[in-house]
Amino acid sequence: MPKPDARQTVKAAALQFAKATATFKLAAKLTANRLRILCYHGISQEREHRLSPGTFMTPETFRARMAFLKKWRANVLSLDEGLRRLREGTLPSRAVVITIDDGFYSSYAHMLPVLEEHGFPATFYLSTYYMEKQTFVFNLMIPYILQQASTQMDGEQMDGRQIVDQGDSSLDAKGREDLCFSTAKRCGYDADNAKSQRIMTFMTSSEAADMHARGFDVQLHTHRHRFPLDDRQTAEQEIKDNVQILADLGMPSRRHFCYPSGVHATWQAEWLSGLGMESAVTTDFGLATKRDPAFAIPRMCDSENMTLLEFEAAISGFSDLVFGARRRFRSTKQ
Repeated sequence: MPKPDARQTVKAAALQFAKATATFKLAAKLTANRLRILCYHGISQEREHRLSPGTFMTPETFRARMAFLKKWRANVLSLDEGLRRLREGTLPSRAVVITIDDGFYSSYAHMLPVLEEHGFPATFYLSTYYMEKQTFVFNLMIPYILQQASTQMDGEQMDGRQIVDQGDSSLDAKGREDLCFSTAKRCGYDADNAKSQRIMTFMTSSEAADMHARGFDVQLHTHRHRFPLDDRQTAEQEIKDNVQILADLGMPSRRHFCYPSGVHATWQAEWLSGLGMESAVTTDFGLATKRDPAFAIPRMCDSENMTLLEFEAAISGFSDLVFGARRRFRSTKQ
């Protein structure tokens, strides 16, 4: 059994002490005027969390997080209400917004029932390319296949990055899907079973419409999950395509945006404003304040690797206060 990381042991002890001395409760009071915007992606239906614990979370962990929010007496608000009340300075104590990125089928199948059970609203930032194509998410499925592989062709390790680059540069959606199946066959991985379980695939258009009909907010995440820093025309077209597809599903006038992979630049605020957007969230970790720019709003990205104690430290505001103070201290020394 591997030895526990010394830093993690020290961190856990420090957080336990902070909790035992009611410092978490104090932090929640000190950050009562900040908005806790949680970020999730998909649920691990097989072993996806082993590939990317920041993207995929086990059903048990997600359920435990939502149960904690209920026990913590969080005021879970819609994105619209949360951002409006943040600007107005009228947030209730322990204000939380739940956001879920991308549009994985697993978020529809496994997160929605838990959210409905607790009566929590949530915003789903949907990319629409894989929703329309209904193929594997290629750049995730290839490394996942290789990770799960029981054999390797000719005893050699295949280069996942090379396979992904090949597919992205020279193949269409069907070709990339075929490449997933051929790679899986070479590796001894059952891609047919993965397809039947809808692993690494997105929800369908009808499922997205059903989610919206059930009262969940749907917002923008580009069509092809790309928003280039240096190509305004392409970036704007990504949003226009995203808007049109959702409008065709009965969801017009989308006005909130999520940067793909969190990559963003200050000059993109002008692009978004020109397209009628009102907000954009990042993956920069932190609690949102009234001072944050409308197109660079931080979130708290939860992870399968985050312990419940670490989650409690983050949601209470303790982590924001501590690490925010560290950042300010370091900046004054530079």
